[in-house]
Amino acid sequence: MSYHMTCPVAGCHQKLGTTRQGDPWLMCRRHWARLDAPMRLKLWTAYRSWQRLERKYLAVPPSMRAPTLLEARALAVQGYIDVRDDCLRQAAKGEPQQVEVAL
Repeated sequence: MSYHMTCPVAGCHQKLGTTRQGDPWLMCRRHWARLDAPMRLKLWTAYRSWQRLERKYLAVPPSMRAPTLLEARALAVQGYIDVRDDCLRQAAKGEPQQVEVAL
């Protein structure tokens, strides 16, 4: 079974690959280029921080996981989501917006 992630920007269906180190691309090249350098660094740093804590979390048996590790993991995930949402807004500027109409 092959699973392909796509760019998280609304309306973009570009498939994402992985880096040489095996990490997934966080956006397609077109939208990544729309982010300014500090925002790219902030997004990548938040992603790496989350992944580092995720590896620590998975390495510890479930019965031995400290509450502080669970809290740190949750904060890292929330931090990544917050930064990612800011990046998605910046990357989507100038894109045609999809409008849903409720009938």
